Formats: sequence, structure tokens, C-alpha cells
Amino acid sequence: MFEGVVGNNESTQEIARPWAKKEKRNMFRLFAAILIIVSIVGCSSTNRLLSSLRYKNDVIKLQTDERILFEKGAEKEAKLISSILDSSIDVVTRFYGSPFTKDIYITVSASQKHFMRRCGGSPKARGMFNWGRIFISPLAFTRDTYEKILVHELAHLHTGEKTGVFHYVSDIPAWFSEGLSVYVSDGGGAESVSDSQAIDWIIEGKHFNPTAKGSLFKPSGYVSTLPWPMFYRQAGLFVKYLSDFDGVLAAAAFYLSFSS
Repeated sequence: MFEGVVGNNESTQEIARPWAKKEKRNMFRLFAAILIIVSIVGCSSTNRLLSSLRYKNDVIKLQTDERILFEKGAEKEAKLISSILDSSIDVVTRFYGSPFTKDIYITVSASQKHFMRRCGGSPKARGMFNWGRIFISPLAFTRDTYEKILVHELAHLHTGEKTGVFHYVSDIPAWFSEGLSVYVSDGGGAESVSDSQAIDWIIEGKHFNPTAKGSLFKPSGYVSTLPWPMFYRQAGLFVKYLSDFDGVLAAAAFYLSFSS
């Protein structure tokens, strides 16, 4: 009965039309904004951005260390991260010669599925630096590599603070950002590949191309036929070479050039 009254009421329809048009305009603007974001940062980066908005969902703050958030079932792992966090921060700040400028927050996931959903990481990832925060997956603990992974991600965080997120994504090539983090963490992220194995691949012509810039759409300098652990190890060796070449940490100088 009420539907008939509303449907035949011309004044009600006239009032409703502007609101309907406004709703359509808002939906169009939202859709356009999403398209712009995707076109600017690429689908992968957009997924990571949208995932990172969920970092506070369903997490518990570690009572003894408010920098650590953890999912139910990951309290033990959260305490392990807390126990090494200060020493890991010290490793990174001593290397760069400058402190972190913002508060550090780390989220520890109870399952790989939750980790992937929370930060957009891959099924094999053990950690991720994503939009100013660090996420640690259960795989970092099953292989007992959480200490090096934490330092690796903290190095990413420090670089991101100095450059800003946009420049970090668009101007820093992947071989440099990953290689620097591997170098600072003494092989973190590349544990499954040795230096000698990486050198053998390089001699055989299976290596990445050291490009000068990053890319908004894909990690610059990464060759898809190269497995990620091999790419990490080769990148780490190259950054070490740059550091040893001039004796004044050429890699760090390159990194700091983006901080202005």
C-alpha cells in the first residue's frame, strides 16, 4: 500500500531525484578515484594499500611492548619479536648513522592466510614493509629466520622514512632497496641462496639488470626468470660491491640522495 502512495506522489519523486543523482555522482567519483589510484600505483601496490588499512583489525597489543600488535595465537611469536626489536633497531640505525624519525609498529600474524590478507604479502613471504608498517608472517618463525627478517624489514622502513613512500616506490629500483636490506641484515631474505651460487648464476649470464630507477607498476631491475631468493642474494652482493668499491658506503650515499 505504501509503495503505491510513494510511487504516485510526484512531489516525493521530485525530492528523491536530486538525492539519486547525487548518489550516482558520488559512486562515479569513488569509482574514478579507484581507477586513478590503480593507474598511478599499479594493481599490486593498490592491493597492498587496501590491505594495509586492515592492520588494526582483530589484533591485540602486546602489554609489555606497545610497538607490537599480534593476532590471537601469535603471542609467543610477538614476544620473540619484542625481545630482539631494540637490538635490531640498533643494527639499522648504526648502519645508516641516523635514528628512525617515526614510531615503529609491527604486526605479527598467526597464519599465512591472515598475513597475506593483512598486508598483501605473497604465500612464501616471511615479512613485509608496507606503507610505513612492518608485518611478520609465521614462516619467519618456522625457519627460525625472524631476527634477520626483522632487520631486513626495518632497513626498508628506514629507507621509506628518508625518501617518502611515493619516492620509495617510484624512484628506488628494487635491486637497490632489496639489496640494501639484504646487506644490512647479513643475508636476510636470501638465506636459501649462497654467495657462491649467486656468483655462479651471474657468470652464466643469469642475473638482474641494474636499472637506475624504480617503477610504479612493477619492481624495476627484477628479472621474472630469476627466483626471488636469487634476486635478493645477487642484489645484496651488488650493493656490497658498491660499498666496498669506494670505501665510503656508496650504496648508502645513493640512498641518502633521495632524502632531500
